Amino acid sequence: MSAYAFWMFCIAIALCCASCAAPQLAPTLTSTPRINTATPTITPRATLTPTIQVTPTFPFPMGTDVSWPEPALSASDWQARYDQMMQTNGGCQLPCWWGITPGETTIQEAQAYLHELLPDTYCGKNNDGQIICSLSNSSMFEMGQVSQRFFISLMVQGVTITEISFEGAPAYYALPQVLEQYGAPSEAWVRTFPDYYGDGVLDFNLFLFYPEKGLEIGYLIDKADKNSDNIQACFGSVDTISVRLWSPSNRPTFEELGYTEWDGIMLPFEQAIGLTPQNFFAGAAGQQTICLDTPASLWTKP
Repeated sequence: MSAYAFWMFCIAIALCCASCAAPQLAPTLTSTPRINTATPTITPRATLTPTIQVTPTFPFPMGTDVSWPEPALSASDWQARYDQMMQTNGGCQLPCWWGITPGETTIQEAQAYLHELLPDTYCGKNNDGQIICSLSNSSMFEMGQVSQRFFISLMVQGVTITEISFEGAPAYYALPQVLEQYGAPSEAWVRTFPDYYGDGVLDFNLFLFYPEKGLEIGYLIDKADKNSDNIQACFGSVDTISVRLWSPSNRPTFEELGYTEWDGIMLPFEQAIGLTPQNFFAGAAGQQTICLDTPASLWTKP
């Protein structure tokens, strides 16, 4: 090959390499990510405020007699007002008594309402720590202003009266009258003894229990009769009548009232008399003297 041909061949090779060079690639644009610059909204949580139970301050000193400062009624006015309240029950139905409703009325309201009849207040605590207050006319009785002593006992929780108890007047709570007004009780209980003791004494207790009405009435005859093998008690007149009232929403059992812890034997009416209270008292409706007979053998302790 001549020198001329050789140089021509080299130039051709160079031109070919130049034309085959790699193409220029256009740069790829990468998009910039968006940044959320918005300020997030934060909803604060509600702050819970604890409920604090405030115990009301008891309005009377414990273990101290407190008397209403206003002058008391005269003897004749007191007796007239007492008789009126017994006849009308202060215009309300049991377990409301003389305007006091268990579970609603406070001890302050009771004292303010009854101070003319029962000006003296005394409060203390029993063995279970429960507050017991009595409203009475003791100062009037001791000063000779009235011839009859009368008091009521009130169980108090906080400052609210939960139970009322008192000794009832036979003229207003006689057995025939109670049965006529309230009907036969859902439960009745009897307590007595197998024989006389002391000076011809033979106690006989009858308890009428109306849990749905918030009412219990107890009758005591302290000289029942023992005839042969039976003990008989006739409730034409009685020696003591006791009344206990509570809010019907509480519905205690008879055992919870504490009578079954008394000395002697306490038996359900059906076991002591042989009939349900409903059947027995339905047959005694309208009678002014109602007698109960029970076998003396039931009342002997084993």
